[in-house]
Amino acid sequence: MSLAIYKAALSQKKENLKKRMALVPLSAVQDKARLCPPGKSFSTRLQADTKEKDLSWIMDIRKKSPFGDVFFDDKSYDPVKIALAAEKAGASAVAVSTDDFYAGGCMADFKRVREATNLPLILKDYIIDKYQVIEAKALEADCIMLYLTMLDDTQARIIEQTALQWGMDVIIIAHNEYEVERALSHLSSKFIALDNRDIIKTTVNLDNVRHLVHKLPKGYHPIATTGIKLAKTIQSYQTEGIKTVMIGETLQKQRDLTKLAAKLFPQS
Repeated sequence: MSLAIYKAALSQKKENLKKRMALVPLSAVQDKARLCPPGKSFSTRLQADTKEKDLSWIMDIRKKSPFGDVFFDDKSYDPVKIALAAEKAGASAVAVSTDDFYAGGCMADFKRVREATNLPLILKDYIIDKYQVIEAKALEADCIMLYLTMLDDTQARIIEQTALQWGMDVIIIAHNEYEVERALSHLSSKFIALDNRDIIKTTVNLDNVRHLVHKLPKGYHPIATTGIKLAKTIQSYQTEGIKTVMIGETLQKQRDLTKLAAKLFPQS
């Protein structure tokens, strides 16, 4: 996603959020979140699977991409089917997009997947306010994703701390050395998703993960994401110290997700 698209997404998200907050006050969202059962602990599951299998993976579910790629039409998009197939294939967690404008997702999709799967669920959206974090908890999310590109350090800290206070884990998305340094300097979460997407050129460079993983100190849990299609790429990442791979388009478009997942992640 280019910076221009990020700016457009930020503007759109602010407008959408303003409308939601006018309809449902924060206190009402908090009340709903307090009634949620205990989460499924994304961190516990991911660490256990990584220890057992050496490499874990996360299923990334969305209808379309910000770059214009449409993976499914309205009739064929079935996030529950994809999530259940991923669970059967050995995924450690599932990320479900709730962004409607760029990813074609919605909260209803997340609710349906939550009701269907026992896996930890990651709410994937452009979160810019703690209101959205508490909404995620009210949807029974176990983890959220934090895009540093869209936030300053103060905003990022507030969102992270809100998620942790509500019992959710946080995955920090980093595209470059600058964002990795910000994550290390200003945030406490140890799950860092290293993204192969160049946010300026919008191109994908599979070597980006190989470069950035060596910027993380011991004790962090690096996750590779974007553009990963081949088993040899995953194997090479593993030798570089990657512990988890997040994969979406390559798997979710398959008629037999389980078969391809077995090739990409034979240890699952």
